[in-house]
Amino acid sequence: MSPTDLAHGTPSPGWYPDPTPATLEFPWLRYWDGGAWTAEVRAIVPERVEPMALLIAIVPLIGLLGGLLVVARPGKRLTGLLMMAVGAASWVVIQAVLSAVSR
Repeated sequence: MSPTDLAHGTPSPGWYPDPTPATLEFPWLRYWDGGAWTAEVRAIVPERVEPMALLIAIVPLIGLLGGLLVVARPGKRLTGLLMMAVGAASWVVIQAVLSAVSR
């Protein structure tokens, strides 16, 4: 949304996508003071990944990949299959919880 997109009234002061042509690597936000664009800008950069989100993504993969490695060993097929099942089940549970929380 930008101040020029609004049909009625003056938009409130705030950060909006920069209406000037993009000349830099990242898209920019420019501050609208309620009447004009200011010289203040800031880059729109992706948010950093939280460590817990990374852990949530990695734990099920460790179970699945570890299970695959163990299955390849003679006499350890059942152990490997159990590891893979636990990894897959944990991924399903994590996805269900994240889905419920985001509603």
